[in-house]
Amino acid sequence: MNWQGVVSESHVHVARSKFPSVEKYLRDMEILGISRAVLSQNIGNLDHEYLIDVAQANSDKFCAILMFDYDKQDVTAQIRTYAEESQVVGARLFAETGSKSNKPLSIWQSIFENDWVASVRGPLSEIRSDHFKRVLREFPNLRIRIEHLGSFLYARDSESEFQTLLKLSEHSNVYLMWAGFYAYSNGEYPYLDTQSYLRRLLDAYGSDRVMWSGDWNANISEGDPDMCRNSMKLFTSRLLLPELTDQQINDLMSQTVMRFLN
Repeated sequence: MNWQGVVSESHVHVARSKFPSVEKYLRDMEILGISRAVLSQNIGNLDHEYLIDVAQANSDKFCAILMFDYDKQDVTAQIRTYAEESQVVGARLFAETGSKSNKPLSIWQSIFENDWVASVRGPLSEIRSDHFKRVLREFPNLRIRIEHLGSFLYARDSESEFQTLLKLSEHSNVYLMWAGFYAYSNGEYPYLDTQSYLRRLLDAYGSDRVMWSGDWNANISEGDPDMCRNSMKLFTSRLLLPELTDQQINDLMSQTVMRFLN
């Protein structure tokens, strides 16, 4: 039986240029039955005001995660300033992001002190770095999510690299975002070669620390509702993981991202 419930998109890009406008996404949200979404600022775009304006104008639907120029001396002051915006909930950064000052973890400290979440980009080489290991040690209560399964490549990356993702589950503050893994599959939809990896991750983290994203931005300039719809079906119709319970799907499709954002 197909699952029916609330769907919350945990990671989508809208922008003035390069990526689609929010108006396009709002139309597709209605078509797809997506209730809420996290607007994540895309790499190379520091136009914070657009995302904030969009999120405030649609406060029942959106919150925003921002990116910053982390090489700027005043970046921690910027984080404090934007933390005053009610719809801004976190920062997006690379696993090896570090301050250029004599306090290399000051950026992470600022994110934590402002009760934000950290949305962390791969690649796996950075996620397994000594710097990120130190972040995990120093900030055990900072809510961190690993985007796109850390960009794990099923065909190329080794089992030891996959173990990096599994071991992160030992940190109760670390969450996974299931998005983009379709791009690394060697098969066609419904990407059955990813099945065993997702099962092992689900066993390690539990559904209460795994959140879904539908890759609506697969078409960068126009958005891709068909990709997003197919992604929803992977889990809500149990095409990829047929053993999923309704509660696990509730977590994946909405409740985990709400919990992550507190």
